[in-house]
Amino acid sequence: EILIAEHKDYQDKGQTITFEDRDVKIGTTAVDKVSGDHTAKPAKENTFVDSIAYDGLLPEVEHKAKAVIMNAETKEPLLVDGEEVTAEVTFSPEAERGTVDVELSFDGRKLFGVKTVIYEEVYEIWGEEEELIGEHKDLDDEGQTVTFEERDVKIGTTALDQDSNSHVAVPGKTNTIVDTIAYEGLLPEIEHKAVAVLMNAKTKKPVTVDGKEVTAEITFVPEAEKGTVDVSLTFDGSALDGVKTVVFEEVYEVWDTEATLIGEHKDLKDEGQTVVFQNPKTPEPPKENPPRTGDTANILLWLLAVAASAGVAVTVLRRKRQSQKSK
Repeated sequence: EILIAEHKDYQDKGQTITFEDRDVKIGTTAVDKVSGDHTAKPAKENTFVDSIAYDGLLPEVEHKAKAVIMNAETKEPLLVDGEEVTAEVTFSPEAERGTVDVELSFDGRKLFGVKTVIYEEVYEIWGEEEELIGEHKDLDDEGQTVTFEERDVKIGTTALDQDSNSHVAVPGKTNTIVDTIAYEGLLPEIEHKAVAVLMNAKTKKPVTVDGKEVTAEITFVPEAEKGTVDVSLTFDGSALDGVKTVVFEEVYEVWDTEATLIGEHKDLKDEGQTVVFQNPKTPEPPKENPPRTGDTANILLWLLAVAASAGVAVTVLRRKRQSQKSK
């Protein structure tokens, strides 16, 4: 082969072919899988579905979509049990434009009121190499935002004396008040603690017996977010005659060794929480008064008694007269 001619000119536009710059566009919409919108109710297993709409990808080439949940307030990745919440999916688009879903599942029970935003990255895969070709990261993008509901715990109570099953108790060496707490909005399958303290409605201070406050607590694991639990307070109430008491309650959520107050009911004017101590009154003996008008039976008995008395008097008088004649 003999070279007879050549043309090599980097500046020759006629010889130049330019490949288009890569123009990958990424848009996303994140929703809670249960609600289908941008709000979520904290649960043992929450799942967010992040739908990534892409434009400009190479068809039939393997790609990877990665997602991470961000805390909108801290602007840092959301941590659950000390770990970031991430997920990824590999896919080979059939066309340069389409959508792919990434699902992120995690324990969201501690996330009441937390606003989250999902960040996404899309990679193109060639063999062992991954090249970032597009991303969408915007803390202000409402389409990427899912907000957890605020906590709404409701507590209602009824306190009754165990013996009388009422709001009145007879002071004794051993008194027991059963405080039934009705709750709503608790997390099922999570340990909780209910604490009750007996208050003096007049002094507005805790009732003390032998220098100690009258309190009780119980731990429980609710099966549902709505239910009831009983707390029993047993104490020496022999010195409480005439005292009006009210039971105050607090409910805590317990994670490991950390207890967080989530609800309370404290109302000195709540009759449902009130138990009054009082000794029964000794009945006075009936007075022997003449029967009143209208009491027919008692009038007859009274008249018979009067008549009998008169008969005895007449007999005595006759005997006296006979005795005087015989003299």
